[in-house]
Amino acid sequence: MNEVEQKKILVGRIISHLNPVSAGAANELIQQPLPDLARILAKLADTKEQENVEEETLRVREAQAERASDGAWGPTLCRVTLNGKHLADTESNRAMLESPLRLFISGQSLLRAFCQVGYALVG
Repeated sequence: MNEVEQKKILVGRIISHLNPVSAGAANELIQQPLPDLARILAKLADTKEQENVEEETLRVREAQAERASDGAWGPTLCRVTLNGKHLADTESNRAMLESPLRLFISGQSLLRAFCQVGYALVG
């Protein structure tokens, strides 16, 4: 395989990593020396792999946080009583307790947030 064919292969791989690609990118890259093209491709591949690792790490952390949150709801709902009755661990009760917290996080006072939420005892 001659140098021009090797350059075409490397340029094709480099362009597959670029988004967006300028109109004259292939022509500009083909003029570069072969070792430079190899370094560019290696750097792009390393960057892509690092991005994939960071995305996967973020997904794992989000899943762990979600599991921790779900695990905390059961005991929390069991401790809440309304009119002498304990709340069941259901999605509607979780939503009922999360709603004032979301309003509070959005900037309302906690008392106002709880007053705006209608309470329903399920279970």
